[in-house]
Amino acid sequence: MLPSSQGMDLVFTDLLIMRSGYLRRQLTESSDIIVTLPSGITAEAFADAACYCYGADVVITPFNLAALRVAAEWLEMGGDGGLLRRTEAYFFDEVAADAGKAAAVLRSSAALLAQGTEAAAALAEMCIEVLAGSDGGCGGAWLDDVAALSAEEFRMVAEAMRVRFAHDHDLLYNIVDHYLQNHNGKLTEEEKTMICYTVNCTRLSLPILMHLVQNPRLPLRFVVQAMLIDQLQTRSSIATTSATTAATMKPLNNRHGSENLTLGSILHRDAVLRQSAQLRATMEATSFRIQSLERDVAGLRERLRWSEEKRAEREPVRSASFRIVRREGMDGPAAEAVRPSGKSCSGNSSRSGRGFGRRLMHGLKSMFRRPGGESEEVVVAEEKRRGHRRNCSA
Repeated sequence: MLPSSQGMDLVFTDLLIMRSGYLRRQLTESSDIIVTLPSGITAEAFADAACYCYGADVVITPFNLAALRVAAEWLEMGGDGGLLRRTEAYFFDEVAADAGKAAAVLRSSAALLAQGTEAAAALAEMCIEVLAGSDGGCGGAWLDDVAALSAEEFRMVAEAMRVRFAHDHDLLYNIVDHYLQNHNGKLTEEEKTMICYTVNCTRLSLPILMHLVQNPRLPLRFVVQAMLIDQLQTRSSIATTSATTAATMKPLNNRHGSENLTLGSILHRDAVLRQSAQLRATMEATSFRIQSLERDVAGLRERLRWSEEKRAEREPVRSASFRIVRREGMDGPAAEAVRPSGKSCSGNSSRSGRGFGRRLMHGLKSMFRRPGGESEEVVVAEEKRRGHRRNCSA
C-alpha cells in the first residue's frame, strides 16, 4: 500500500479482495486501482482497515472506534472475522459498560456527522442509549454534546433513534426537547418541524404526551397533531374501559341481594371506574388545550387582518399643488401671489386658505394681462405627496 496525492495506491490485492466487498468489486476490472477516500474517512482509518485486511492486529480505542467503523462500513468489511464485527464486539464489551468511554465515542462520532455518514449517526445513537441508561449519565454532560450538534447532524441522530426505538419514543422526545431548549430562537421554523417530526406521537407514554401538548417550544402544527392523537387514544381507552366496566358490573347486578360481593370484585370495579374518570379528565384537558390554541390562532388572524387594514390606510395619498415655473427672472405681485406660504393648517387654516386663493387668482389675472413682449410665466400642476397629517402642503 503506497500513499499518493489523490488517494491510496494498493498493492498485493488478493488479501484485500478476501476482506472487503467494495475493493472486490473495484478489482474485478483492473488489478491496479487508486481509491479516493470519501470525506468522512480519514487516511489513518483507511490505513488501519487495510492493515486489518493484511492480518495486522489493529488497536481499537474509544477515540478511533467511530472512524474505524465508518471505514469498515464503506469498505464493506462484514462477515465473520471482519472489521465490522470487531468494532461491534469492542463496543458491547468495552463501551456499553462504561459511560466515560461512551461519552468519548459520542464526541468522536459527532465529529464525523458533518460528512453525513449514517454509520456515525448509528454509533452516536448507541452511545446515547448507553449514557441515558447509566447511573447519572456522566452528570448529563452528554446532553450538552448532543446540543452542540447542528440541526442537520442532530436530525441524523434522531432518525437513527427513531428506527432503533420503534416502540418507545420517550427518550427521543426528551432529547429533542433538550435540544430545542438549548437552541431557542436559533432555529428556523422549518428546522424545528424537521426535528420534531422524528418523534412518533403514537409511541409516547401518556405523561410524556401530556407534556408535549403543553410544550411552548414545539411548532403549533406538531402540537395540534399530538393533541388529535391523544384525543383518539383517550377515546379508544374510554371505550375499552366502558366495555370492561359494563362486563364487570353485569354479573354483579345479577346477583341476589343475599349474596355478598367479594373484595376482589369490589377492588376491580373501583379500579376500572377510577381509570375511566382519569381518562375522561385527560380528554377534557386535551379538548381545552385545543380550544385555547384555536382561540390563539383566531386572535393572530384578527391581528394580521387589522395590521393589513392599517397598512392600507397609511398608503401615500397624492394631492395636487401649484408652483410657478419661471422662464426668465420675474418679480412683482404675480410672483408673490403664487409663491407658497408654507404655513400650518392648524389655527387660521380656513382664512389663510381663502387668502391664498385670492392671491392666486390675482396673480393669474395679472400674468395673463401682461403684454406679449414681457417674460412669460406658466402655471404647472404637479403631483406632490401629502406630508404629515398636521401640516398641509402649500
